[in-house]
Amino acid sequence: GGIGVNGDDGALPDPDMIVEGNEIHGNGLEDADVWVADPGYWKSNWWAENGIQIGWGATGAVLDNEVYDCRCNNPKWGSSGIMNYNGVDEIIGNYVENCDLNIYVNTVSEIRCNEVDGNGQWGIMDYSTGSTIEENRVHDAYAGIYTLGASTIRYNDIHDNDYGILFNDATCAAVVNYNTIAGNGYGLS
Repeated sequence: GGIGVNGDDGALPDPDMIVEGNEIHGNGLEDADVWVADPGYWKSNWWAENGIQIGWGATGAVLDNEVYDCRCNNPKWGSSGIMNYNGVDEIIGNYVENCDLNIYVNTVSEIRCNEVDGNGQWGIMDYSTGSTIEENRVHDAYAGIYTLGASTIRYNDIHDNDYGILFNDATCAAVVNYNTIAGNGYGLS
């Protein structure tokens, strides 16, 4: 992993921080060296390496970082370039490339002005219900933007992905407008 800032997600004081201007390189895919007979797959003994992980009550911002090659060769895990797990408020101006989950959030966040080169993986994965995802450039991912709930997705350039914007299901209440969605296998699904 790279940089981790975590609270306790409880009664104790949690950190408030700014992670800014870093360049982080993961290990990429490690060799799959362990066979798991049931259900039958190769995996590595490595944990998922996250480039920048903020969570469990920590707040603040992730600004102007570059994160590359955070991958995990294990079907039970995924590595995130930038991961907000019950934490950070803003993810702005970052470049993220070739991570399993390039930008992952499960807490309402402002995700703005980032460039994500998915290299076939997930671009921005939004498991929150109310994030603002705007002015990002997301390309060459399985899903440019995946959203679970009522987030606002606007002014993004989403191109050359398998799915431009992928919704969790038909009841997803996301607001989607003013995006450039072009050259994807499916624009909205």
